[in-house]
Amino acid sequence: MDTAPYISIVVTSRNDNHGDKLLVRMQTFVDCLLDQCKRYRLPAELVIVEWNPPDDRPPLAQALRWPGNDRHCRVRIIQVPSRIHRRFQHSDKLGLFQMIAKNVGIRRARAPFVLATNIDILFSEELMAYLSSRQLQGGLMYRVDRFDVPADLPVKLPVNRLLDFCRENVIRVHTRWGSRDAKTGQYYYGSARWKLMIRDLAVLLSGKVSEKRLHTNASGDFMLLATAEAAFDACRWFGVSNRTFLRRPGTSPGQAPPDLPH
Repeated sequence: MDTAPYISIVVTSRNDNHGDKLLVRMQTFVDCLLDQCKRYRLPAELVIVEWNPPDDRPPLAQALRWPGNDRHCRVRIIQVPSRIHRRFQHSDKLGLFQMIAKNVGIRRARAPFVLATNIDILFSEELMAYLSSRQLQGGLMYRVDRFDVPADLPVKLPVNRLLDFCRENVIRVHTRWGSRDAKTGQYYYGSARWKLMIRDLAVLLSGKVSEKRLHTNASGDFMLLATAEAAFDACRWFGVSNRTFLRRPGTSPGQAPPDLPH
């Protein structure tokens, strides 16, 4: 990388085939992210926390394909050995403590902004364009809606065509007000959350953005804020066979919203 990273993207995983076809899903995530960082000239670093790697399988550095010297996105793998894992309660039942592992990566992030996400996420072109515009601000937590797409993606397609496929094959949408079926528009677990929507609209019209309710639906897949704010001891990150596809709608020029809905 020729310049310091603008954003650190933190994920965690281990080579245990969690959720089936883990290496395929993770390879797709890595290939798409590095391709987009290159095309959008986004200086980034991908921080992979390999928690408690299994002794009977190759480490992620060997199990995945990695490009040559990438000028825009450096990849760092931080291994947390099993002897550390065993210090935690229930370590005999859980092979990976996801949120603890993400905190390991967040504390070692080198960019001014950090994004905690997961290894089966694909970012839309619109979202990557927004990040590359460098409009992020401190003091804000950025969130997005999550779009679920079929797990069996045509991963051999070029990145742009793969993202087109995702856009055209959305199954579910996880919004601030709940999760809904993309085809019927019906919300799961009851009707649309109209009272919440009306309250949020009233807050928006009043200009009291500080009273806006947090978007916590599918929060583990996308939480972005300034690294200095994420690294405080008091900060705690919210603790599938389906892939997810994140999109961001248009916003006013020069405006960085408190969150990035879909």
